[in-house]
Amino acid sequence: MKKRILKEVMKRAWKLARNGQRKFGGKVSEYLAHAMKIAWAWAKRNIDHLSGKEAREINFVRRGNVSEKQADYIVVLLQKIGDRVFDADWVKYIEECADKVRASAIIRELKMMAYAPKF
Repeated sequence: MKKRILKEVMKRAWKLARNGQRKFGGKVSEYLAHAMKIAWAWAKRNIDHLSGKEAREINFVRRGNVSEKQADYIVVLLQKIGDRVFDADWVKYIEECADKVRASAIIRELKMMAYAPKF
């Protein structure tokens, strides 16, 4: 995990713990464990925003031996996900997809993003 992400998680956790201490009294350290759980949950939901390079649009073009059905399904899933911000490496991985195995892996990941519960 990148230092930047860890730094953001710790800053958020300490901020939450201090707010809990101000609101309910006691020591900040008493609130830190629960604040860490909240901060990590937030980081997991927003990992793409924290990872630095990002892109909003992915231009998927069918290449190689990717089937037409797979290509169409990837485009549909990307549309379903909508305004999600993707890491630049992930964008490159999707855009350069040229075989059925990689397309299947991309579809599996996109399905998890598209149909995951939103909290």
